[in-house]
Amino acid sequence: MWYEVAMNPKAVSSIFTGDEPCLEKIEVSKIIMSYDGPSFTIIFDVKNYPMNPPEKWKQYSYNQAQIALQLWDVKDVKIEGWSTINIADISFLQLEPQKFLFKLIGSGCAMTMQFQRMQVEVTGYMNKTH
Repeated sequence: MWYEVAMNPKAVSSIFTGDEPCLEKIEVSKIIMSYDGPSFTIIFDVKNYPMNPPEKWKQYSYNQAQIALQLWDVKDVKIEGWSTINIADISFLQLEPQKFLFKLIGSGCAMTMQFQRMQVEVTGYMNKTH
């Protein structure tokens, strides 16, 4: 599973129990670059919703899962295109024991980079377009 390369895989497995967030046709909402690390944070909505969402999500009627991937020790960053709507597929490839390749490929945007560490955050919110 893609999130097993993260430093905190339980951030995903504790919310997506029995299912896995799909990284195909995700909607990228934000990309943050930082000299600290250096790091990149990619924030996106996933198409599938957890089968057993947290109680807080139910309480607030959250209907959308959002993931933030924070990639650390990045290098060889390549970015091509950006739009107001960025639908893309994300994939990972392990190059060495602590070296990975991140790919984001969409119709209007593309990004690749190598990284050494990843942290994941999963949040929910009410998407009024659903």
